[in-house]
Amino acid sequence: MNARVAQIVTLVAVVVGAMALVLGGTIRPARTAHAEPPLASHFSQPLPEVVVVTPAGKLFHDPACTHVHGPADRMPLAEAERLGYTACPWCLPIGR
Repeated sequence: MNARVAQIVTLVAVVVGAMALVLGGTIRPARTAHAEPPLASHFSQPLPEVVVVTPAGKLFHDPACTHVHGPADRMPLAEAERLGYTACPWCLPIGR
């Protein structure tokens, strides 16, 4: 492939990517639509009032959980559920 064709292919890829961001660039939910999140009412033991979440993650964790990857933000459990986060299966297993 010569340099001119490579430039055209790159330009097309950039334009298509920009159009996708402009036309369909919505924020994806923290979990998939078909996920059934374990909410606070599914647990036999009380959950912590404050949990931690990561911006790229889909789970909320006990603040002491070792399965938190990356920088974490603390927030109330109710807020994490409202934003679509679900319970970490390691630190907050259902029926614990």
